Amino acid sequence: MEKETSLTITDHEASQIPSGFAITLPPSQQAPEKNVFQNKFWQGRPSPPRKGVAALMQAAGVFRDISIKMAGADDIAKLIVDVLKGDKDEAKKTKVLQYFKDNWNTINRDIKYHRPEKISLPLATPDKSVATHFANSKSLNITFSPVHLAVIYDCKDVLAEIFKHMEEDPEFCKQVLNLKLGTNLILEDLEVYTNIPDEACALSTVFLCVKYNADALGEILGISKKHKMFDDVMGAKEMRGMNLLHFSTMNKSLVCIQTLSACAAEERNVRRSLLYNSRTRAGESPLHSARTNEMIDFLLKSEEKDPCTKEMGEMIYSRDNDGNNVLSNYISRDLDLAEHFLDHHISTNGYNSNSEKFMLCLDVSPIIAQQSSKFSVDESRAIGCLEPLTKNKRNVLLHPVINTFIMLKYNSYAAFFFAILLFKMV
Repeated sequence: MEKETSLTITDHEASQIPSGFAITLPPSQQAPEKNVFQNKFWQGRPSPPRKGVAALMQAAGVFRDISIKMAGADDIAKLIVDVLKGDKDEAKKTKVLQYFKDNWNTINRDIKYHRPEKISLPLATPDKSVATHFANSKSLNITFSPVHLAVIYDCKDVLAEIFKHMEEDPEFCKQVLNLKLGTNLILEDLEVYTNIPDEACALSTVFLCVKYNADALGEILGISKKHKMFDDVMGAKEMRGMNLLHFSTMNKSLVCIQTLSACAAEERNVRRSLLYNSRTRAGESPLHSARTNEMIDFLLKSEEKDPCTKEMGEMIYSRDNDGNNVLSNYISRDLDLAEHFLDHHISTNGYNSNSEKFMLCLDVSPIIAQQSSKFSVDESRAIGCLEPLTKNKRNVLLHPVINTFIMLKYNSYAAFFFAILLFKMV
């Protein structure tokens, strides 16, 4: 097969180049991050004249696509991508399925597809030594195998054959479970660069199932249990330090995390502890990573006489490597999540609101950044994240929990000032 060439261009543009094609990643199951500007190729990027292949290649850098240049139309690597993307041509499908069956041991090693990405330093880098030792941006090359793309594109015919062979051959099953995306990202990059895509963090096949294919996740977990590899799968981590349960908290639905959490009653507490105790290299807990109100509800769901109270509490009051607790994190990136998280800290004694026995409890503890091994108690960090105060941030500031906390602090200081005033008057 001819050496592969990466082209970061769209399908339409690639179709204008002889012997070339491009594919894009489909939408994932993750909830979109807020307070992050999406990369729109037309913003601030005037289109250059598109005359000839050279100009086309020059304009291509603004797109995020997987692509490969092929030698001929019948090349098996191109046929595989066509079929995985949904090509209904029966002749192509038959040829690809037969190729998979004949080359189970080598297909993921011999055929690779590349996706270029670019990561950059934050606009304001406080540590000058970082800007000195690291380039402003870094080009990444992420390598996909055919099994990876079968999961991502949910090609059911090919996946059925893959799952069948995984059940028949434990060694192949182990190979697929441990098969990671290739990447030139290094651990040091995680500490300084921003906008790092998940795929650049050496995701394995199972992590791709969590992000793109919930149905495939259920199949793979079932097969791993059959071959007694399930514990290893659940304990696996990607480069940032997330296990599967933690990684699934970024999804917009609860399907994957519920699938991963499903177990016998005697294993339930172990599974919950695995989730609550997970931390990334940046010190972020599953609550830090949650992107939807439903996920927050799932993570904060407790039981009567809950045996995981300690682990849940440590997750709720955890702080990342920058000292941000969960509330500070939410205020910085998603005010809706911040308000919903605060709502969980309002409770009643169960009486009707019209009853004389009705009592309301406002728990202000999530506002206070608790002491950790690296940081001391900080009562002002979360409130400080509301600056500069905007209309939306004002709504968070007026939330009953935060409003109560501010009034308590005001009253404590007011007594001090009144005492000083009285002392001076006397």
